[in-house]
Amino acid sequence: MAVGLGTFATVWGLLRDNSFAEIDANLARPARIAVTGASPAERNAVIEALARGGEPGVIGHEVEDPALELQLVREGDIVRVILVTPGFKSTDSVELPDLAPETIAARLGPAIFDRLPLEVVGFGRRLPALRELAANQEIRDYSLLNAQIAAISNIPDIIPVLGPFIAGAAEMLLLTKNQIILVYKLAAIYGRPLGDKKALLSEVVTIFGAAYVWRLVARQLAGFAPFGLGIIPKVTIAFVATYTEGKSAQHYFLSGSPPPQELLGRFIAEAKEIAARVLPQLKRRGAAGPELVAPASTER
Repeated sequence: MAVGLGTFATVWGLLRDNSFAEIDANLARPARIAVTGASPAERNAVIEALARGGEPGVIGHEVEDPALELQLVREGDIVRVILVTPGFKSTDSVELPDLAPETIAARLGPAIFDRLPLEVVGFGRRLPALRELAANQEIRDYSLLNAQIAAISNIPDIIPVLGPFIAGAAEMLLLTKNQIILVYKLAAIYGRPLGDKKALLSEVVTIFGAAYVWRLVARQLAGFAPFGLGIIPKVTIAFVATYTEGKSAQHYFLSGSPPPQELLGRFIAEAKEIAARVLPQLKRRGAAGPELVAPASTER
C-alpha cells in the first residue's frame, strides 16, 4: 500500500511539470457562462449568486464565446434552469425553488461541474461561491479513483513471485501521483500561486504529514471489511486515506494550519460513511473488475 504524500520525494521525478500541464492549460483558458431567459431580476439573481467576489467576465448576461448557457424559465413558483452546451444536443435542467444565493450555488454548482468537468478547478478558482463545492468534488473523485486503482492492483497478486511486487510498485506510484495532483488542484481552487509547484506541494506535505494520515487510517480500519471481499480493506483504506488527505489539504489552504487530531478523526469518520455508500459498487461489478473512472482529463 502506498504511504501517501509522504513518498513525494520519490515520485516527483515522475511528475515534473508535464503532469500539471493540462491543469495549467485549462486554468489559462477561462470558461465563461451566459445567463439568459426569464426576467432581468431573475437573471441578475443567478449571476450575482455565482459571481459574488469572483473574477469579472466569467458569468453574465453577455459573455464572449460561452462554454455553457443557463437558460432561465419561470414555471409557477420555481425557476427552471436549462443547461445548454454549444455544439451538443443534450440538455439538463435544475429547479430553483427560490433565488437565495445559497440555493442557487448549491443547486447549480454540481450541475455546472457535471456539464463541464474539465472546468471544475477553473470555476472553483475564479468563482468563490463555487469554491467549496469544487474542492469537495475533486476530493471525492480522486478518493474513488484511488479506491478503484487499489481494487485493480489486487489482480496481479495471483502471479507467482513477480505479481505482488508489480502490483505494489504500480499501486504506490499511481496512488501517490493522484494524491499530489489532487493537492495541486486544491491549491489552484483556493487561489494559491502555482509558479513553483515543487515548493508549494512540499510545503503542504511537510505541514500536514500525509504518511501519518495513511498510518492513522490503516490503524482505524484494521479488520474493517464490511463488504465480504478480501480486497475491500485495501480499497477502503485507499479511499479513506485519500479523502482524509484531501480534506486536510483543503483545511490547510483555508486556515493556513494543519488540521488538529480531532478534525482528522471527523474527516476519517466522514470518509468511512461515504465509502460505505459508494464502494459496494466495486463489489457489484464482480469478476469483470471495476470500471476505472478518472477525474476529467481530456480536452473539451
